[in-house]
Amino acid sequence: MRTTNVFTVGGHGVTLAVSDGTTLGRTTVRFDVINLSEATAAISHEIDRSGIKRKDERPLLSELQAAMGSFDRGKIQSGVDHLLAFQKKVGQSFGNTPDALSWIRAAQQIIDAVGQ
Repeated sequence: MRTTNVFTVGGHGVTLAVSDGTTLGRTTVRFDVINLSEATAAISHEIDRSGIKRKDERPLLSELQAAMGSFDRGKIQSGVDHLLAFQKKVGQSFGNTPDALSWIRAAQQIIDAVGQ
């Protein structure tokens, strides 16, 4: 059986209990739901911690800031467009390095989450 729930922004816990009639197993998973801007800010923090040169960092952070601003104003497509531009800049500047692939993947997860 598959169950789908929608969670509000914030911390949540889900408990799964399974029984075969004799034994009961139970586990709880805790997680945080974040909004699009918070998810984008997480990429920004990763770039900040990466140690890349400031001149290389600035255009990436600028694109992410623009995406966050768009998301905060409810301009989802504009935010997605900025994330796509961010992905392109990362690919052009850093190729297939592990950091670049991680940042591109993280941006893609945000894009996929809004279904664009």
